[in-house]
Amino acid sequence: MRELKDLVATLHDPQRSYYLELFKHIPPATEQMMRALSPSQGQTLVYSHDAATSVYFLLDGQVKALNEHYSGTLYAFADFSAPSLFGEFEAFGPARTIGRR
Repeated sequence: MRELKDLVATLHDPQRSYYLELFKHIPPATEQMMRALSPSQGQTLVYSHDAATSVYFLLDGQVKALNEHYSGTLYAFADFSAPSLFGEFEAFGPARTIGRR
């Protein structure tokens, strides 16, 4: 997580303060799973039927969330511009097991 906090430190306020405060409260198990990525243009990060297990922190550039229409046509249903968080936000909450509350 040190690497991610170093990257956040390169942002300007108010984004830097917001993300440093957010990441300060991440559970230790989630912190160990977080990694900084530098995807290339056109790279697929997640497919629609993949299990949602990651939170992505976009520091630079833009990301489009695409889905495939039943006809086979791709369409964008969300756009994210840096800095932005997207993905499975349950990773930021307490660990849970199925059937427990």
